[in-house]
Amino acid sequence: MKPRYQWVRSAHLLYIFCLLFARVVEGADIISPTNIVLNGSFEQFSVSNPHPYWTGMNIGMALGVNAADGRNYLEIIDVGSGGGFVTQTLNTTPAQIYHVSFAAFGNPAQLTWDGLNAGEPISVSTNTVGNHNWVYSDFYLPASSASTVLRIDAAGIGLDDVRAVAVPEPSVVAFLVISISLLFAQLQSRTRRANSSALNDVHEVE
Repeated sequence: MKPRYQWVRSAHLLYIFCLLFARVVEGADIISPTNIVLNGSFEQFSVSNPHPYWTGMNIGMALGVNAADGRNYLEIIDVGSGGGFVTQTLNTTPAQIYHVSFAAFGNPAQLTWDGLNAGEPISVSTNTVGNHNWVYSDFYLPASSASTVLRIDAAGIGLDDVRAVAVPEPSVVAFLVISISLLFAQLQSRTRRANSSALNDVHEVE
């Protein structure tokens, strides 16, 4: 087979693989991860329902003021005798690991996941917006049932950008790595054969 046609076949295989790769990756929430927390940035606001999908105690809204994500954030107020909390029940997949994160400023906040104390975050980062030093806390937590209660307790904080995203299964990642390796091995093999064929043609001409 002439080199030109071998490259056409290789390009066609690559195109097919890219389509499959995109479908698998999209299904694994790698390209466009889905946040299962509803109204996690508190942008859905109305006077009659200030914080849709959330319930809690001693909470209020700050509108258009140095939010970590969007324009609004939620406040968990320190009322002197204690703080408050905010909670939402999430639709989860049993045995699935979730990357759970939130941004907060002010006093420490405690995350409870499925009724259990989530402990210390795996990682912490900061981002200053105006006069608010937002601290991002990251956790990796498993779901044990089809519904999981996320709860954040605090006394005197701003809260924003609450997220829970499914982590891709290791088997999916392994499949992608193996598939890419096999594809490149095939392309290299075709390239070597094409080069060898081209050299033979040159020798025959000579």
